[in-house]
Amino acid sequence: MARKKTTIRFDEYNHMPMVMQLKKQRYKCKNCETYWTAQSYFVLTKHSIAHHLRYKIISLLTDKVSLSFIAKLCTVSLITVIRILKELKSYLPGNAKKVLPKVLMVDEFRSHASLEDKMSFICADEKVER
Repeated sequence: MARKKTTIRFDEYNHMPMVMQLKKQRYKCKNCETYWTAQSYFVLTKHSIAHHLRYKIISLLTDKVSLSFIAKLCTVSLITVIRILKELKSYLPGNAKKVLPKVLMVDEFRSHASLEDKMSFICADEKVER
């Protein structure tokens, strides 16, 4: 039987990245001549990052830290963090769509009473619920 070698990333252990070289058993159906690979309980199908490392990235995404800092902390690439963030998009509520109203009111004001003139603005929807 053939084996498929995959590299699975885990969370750090003693401040060192932990990586597992996993050899998965490949099977062949004698009737239909198709192949499939055995799956592990600690990683998703066709992924190379362990579940608990994904959960750590998701919990760090709730904090006010940069994506590159999360990638460095979890020893993964920035693209991996962005991919996990995009996977969470389906869990947002349906009314979180960013649609601008037909009439948008904008007002400017001075935000600081210092020597420097710092200006800010407020945006509001014209529709008022009555």
